[in-house]
Amino acid sequence: MNILIDLSYFNPKTSTGVSIYAERLIHGLEAFEDLKIFLLANPTNYLYIKSLFPQYEIFRIENINKFKKLFYTAYKKLEDYCMEKNIDLFFIPYLTLWSLTCSQIPNIAVLHDMQPFMLNSSIKNSIYKQLLQHKIKKIKKIIAISNYTKEEIIKRFSKSINNIHVIYNSIIKNEPQSFKLPTLRPYILNINTITEYKNPITLIKAFNLIKNKIPHVLIFKGKENKYWNNKIYPFIKKNKLEDRVFLISQNLSESEIAYLYIHADIFINPSLMEGFGFTPIEAAIYGVPVITTKKTALKETTLGILNYYTNPKCEIELSHKIIEILNNYPEKQTLTTISKTFENYYSVEKQAQSFYKLFKSII
Repeated sequence: MNILIDLSYFNPKTSTGVSIYAERLIHGLEAFEDLKIFLLANPTNYLYIKSLFPQYEIFRIENINKFKKLFYTAYKKLEDYCMEKNIDLFFIPYLTLWSLTCSQIPNIAVLHDMQPFMLNSSIKNSIYKQLLQHKIKKIKKIIAISNYTKEEIIKRFSKSINNIHVIYNSIIKNEPQSFKLPTLRPYILNINTITEYKNPITLIKAFNLIKNKIPHVLIFKGKENKYWNNKIYPFIKKNKLEDRVFLISQNLSESEIAYLYIHADIFINPSLMEGFGFTPIEAAIYGVPVITTKKTALKETTLGILNYYTNPKCEIELSHKIIEILNNYPEKQTLTTISKTFENYYSVEKQAQSFYKLFKSII
């Protein structure tokens, strides 16, 4: 079985959640000897993809251009390549409006979330829905990363989608690699995109309420941006938290991220919207007590075995929960049991096996 996997969306300058998702899955699929993998790249990321997967043949399309009507040249080259290499299936790990499809073979695509519908204006949503609906019609099977995401897709495309399959993400436990932390003090950790719907402002407000009751500092791992500079930092400055709140903005390897996790006393995820929710599960896998919301997919994917607070935007409730965990710190055996549960449930092998069975059922 020959399968072409679309990695044209990879950014060689930074690792993203959707690129890590594809990397892990490809490594998992290597276990199946009858599966021959080909990769799709573009001129910008070709060398980067080659460095990640030197063992695979990589097809580079020179003319992917979102401003050319229907990407005609790129589509034609893709069709010709698939026929030349006898490709049986085209797999798109991250479906966007700009994703290529191949009309002569089955296309399988992962639709990670419906966040644009929750963040865009009604006019933008209408346009986005029409364009995405046109793209979805070309897909044989849509993969949702949670049942919550599946329900959200059906809610918005109920008349045109009846081919959705749920396969959860995989999560890997990496060996930690030390790096210089911004502080030697005990810390509370948040790793996520610095944006309004991830709700960092509630976390920092909760921390401010209890700053004189605990010795901890608060560390955010994410990219500095306008939201940080216009919303978060002014709060830090106003409340004189410059020596208690830190932002790690530089890129870290997965092993360095592991080091950041394992040295945290608590991981907190106050997010308002998740299609899956990697980071609270990752933190729990590294044996860290986790406080999170139950919003969107989080209640489902965290399996109900973490620590939760009810009102995501209530800093008072969150501050009480932080004090509760610090004063009644979970036993190591409890944390280990939670870690093993998530490791087994979200293993790369389990995810790859699910995709392999799906591929075989379609071809």
